[in-house]
Amino acid sequence: MRNELTMMLTAEKLDEIQSIYDNLIFELINLKKSIQNFNVETRSPIDVSRPSEKIKLELQKILYHKISDRNIADLDPELVPLADKISVTRIAPDSQGETERFKISSDDPYVKVLLTANQRVVRNISYYQRTVLNTAVVNLASLFENTMKQLAQFTVLNFTEKVKLKNESRLSLMSVLMSDSIEELKEEVLQRYFADLTYDSVDGWLSTVLQLISGRSISKQYLNVFKELFERRNIIVHNKSVVNTKYLDKITDTDFKKGDVVTTDSDYIDNLIVLVIDVSVDLLIGAIPKWDMSNKLKRSFLAYLNDAALPFYDEQQFKFGVAYYKKMRAVSRKSLGKKSLNVFSVSYNYYLGLKFLDKLNTPELQKEVINFFSFFKQVELWDKLPKEVTLLPEVSLTKELSEFANILVDYADEVKEEHDVDLAQVLSWPMTALLQDNKIWKDYLNDFYRQVW
Repeated sequence: MRNELTMMLTAEKLDEIQSIYDNLIFELINLKKSIQNFNVETRSPIDVSRPSEKIKLELQKILYHKISDRNIADLDPELVPLADKISVTRIAPDSQGETERFKISSDDPYVKVLLTANQRVVRNISYYQRTVLNTAVVNLASLFENTMKQLAQFTVLNFTEKVKLKNESRLSLMSVLMSDSIEELKEEVLQRYFADLTYDSVDGWLSTVLQLISGRSISKQYLNVFKELFERRNIIVHNKSVVNTKYLDKITDTDFKKGDVVTTDSDYIDNLIVLVIDVSVDLLIGAIPKWDMSNKLKRSFLAYLNDAALPFYDEQQFKFGVAYYKKMRAVSRKSLGKKSLNVFSVSYNYYLGLKFLDKLNTPELQKEVINFFSFFKQVELWDKLPKEVTLLPEVSLTKELSEFANILVDYADEVKEEHDVDLAQVLSWPMTALLQDNKIWKDYLNDFYRQVW
């Protein structure tokens, strides 16, 4: 018998969770885009329409190299002459305990003008030692913390009977008197509760929050990585990116020494994004049963989350898409059963990401894909499903791209005869990106767009 306090999740409440995941995916994509041109080993093309942005980016690369004591030869060859004209020297801490910073200068009159024109960039490097990569560390930690708090607050607010809070938050009498509703008071209490909770170290609050949301735990390995992330954020924000004793006391597995300037590379950010995705999606295995969804809402919710991550592929962030769909496949199987068409869609998106990464060509994975389609061909009603659900996904993963292009063109022509809107949907499918360099498909698109214009 159901507890009288238990509330069945409504479609309106479901929108709140979907918005949390939409925001997480959107912010992760933008965070990656903000740093993708900063990789110092990769040359970034000059945007002639925005040369000032190019200059800022390249200047950061040079200064980042200099303060990190990296080899100048590792820079883009075009940047080495400018790097040789810029001097970066350490300034020791003063008697007031000020952390060390850097003096950035040049004897070349033209470079002096360049540094002056970009003084905010120079100051961020010289005084705060903060590049776009270190800023990404701060933003990623905050995004993860806020996502966890939002999901926990949603769970506690809507399914109070299923959670236990170890501590309580108190409201002042004035807060109670000024409130317009009970719901408003509840939200304020929870906001204060989680603000107090997350004030402590992440290895304390993260396990508590995950238990509230899903009843699942986090591995010690993952917890240690998140602990380093948040401690790194703290020294970037509060100690001008300089490693201190507090960091070293909490993080024992590190190559940093006291007084070092924290250096972050794009691989560090990529690995943390994958970890954030893993934890945020994996918790759904325990959260979905706790959220008391009807079967209809459950299917709708998981279908929504399947589509929500396709922008990873649109932005060519395939590594993150693969990480997302790998975890989501486990969530869908647990929630809907292995024969669900939602499981098919999520699994296909996972294999598609591997195809984009050119990692689907091993004998083991090729066999796995063949078995995957063979399994679903035995599912009831499979023969009655349209080609875009059955034939095209299989061809896109198992056939040569030229054969896939011919079949897709034939299908697009069939659809076009019936409705142009349906054709537009075909052109937007992520699988079509596999054919971006295929002549057959490019010729078809060029012909189509000539007719449109």
